[in-house]
Amino acid sequence: MDDITDIQPGSAHSVADMLFRALDIVFSPRTSGNGGPSWRLAAFAKRLLNASMHWPPATALRAIDFVRGLIAKDLKLEALLLTEDRVYDGIYRPDVDDPQLCCPFGTSFWELHVLQKAHWHAKVREEAGKLLSFSRT
Repeated sequence: MDDITDIQPGSAHSVADMLFRALDIVFSPRTSGNGGPSWRLAAFAKRLLNASMHWPPATALRAIDFVRGLIAKDLKLEALLLTEDRVYDGIYRPDVDDPQLCCPFGTSFWELHVLQKAHWHAKVREEAGKLLSFSRT
């Protein structure tokens, strides 16, 4: 499965397929709202992007696409795409397990910059760049 085209969306051929199917269920519930409060979505997106820096290209692309979907669901997550200085409510704490206490809005999606500039696969670099330039305006 070295080639990105080998991944068939919706099929359960790998652990990554099962992971993203479960994430779709958790973060896209059919019965209640948008999948959770903004701080929970932001904390999860940060951790997913951080992990994606160590995954194979096909899985990293799925993580970027999943985060794109979270941003589209919640306007507040767009703030994490910006890197300019701004006033924060605290310091991001990735070592804290509780998403409400880790202060995810105290940082940015810096992982996307790393993926865009340093990932060895061109498609991952391209998709990270597209997400960084994402804007609702």
